[in-house]
Amino acid sequence: RREAKFTKRFWCRVEILAAYLFNRIANPEDISDIPRSRSPASIEKMLQFGELIVSCESDRPLLMETYKRCYYTEQRSHIIQQIQQGGVSIYIEGVQSLLTALDITVRHEVIVELGRAKALGVVAREIIGFMLDWQSFGKISEALEDCRGDVDTVTALTDMLIDRDWRVRLAVVCALDIVQPKGTQEGIAARKFVLES
Repeated sequence: RREAKFTKRFWCRVEILAAYLFNRIANPEDISDIPRSRSPASIEKMLQFGELIVSCESDRPLLMETYKRCYYTEQRSHIIQQIQQGGVSIYIEGVQSLLTALDITVRHEVIVELGRAKALGVVAREIIGFMLDWQSFGKISEALEDCRGDVDTVTALTDMLIDRDWRVRLAVVCALDIVQPKGTQEGIAARKFVLES
């Protein structure tokens, strides 16, 4: 039997936060102890001082990553505002977590805002995966259009042309076709076709 109260167990905190974000708690008014979300740094301190417990230490990295996804989803309007004001590098952890948010519409919202802010270069490694995801291909293409000619985005993408994974290299070439078009329309269309199929 576990002696620790559910609010002290990190797994429970993560599950409750995720359920709360997706409106999956049927009767929140009956739960007096819903833990409020705290910054990931605050959670790390709570774990360090035993205010939160993890029964299996190997679960800790996965729990922190999942917690960050939920926490930053809750903070997304503030982070998007910072993206719009040019503060991507200051909130990079939040931006990266939002790009892996549990809700795909949140990921797409962030991609579009990064494109509008011409800030895709800062997270080029993270966003290139969206070129390989058919559900996200349209949104990332739209965001890349907004970065057309942006030197930082072109540089960040060009640096990934030497990746070991051929799919990443192909996705990068397709992204560069949008940001810095070169070559024939037939070649561009052929690469896009391969990537979409």
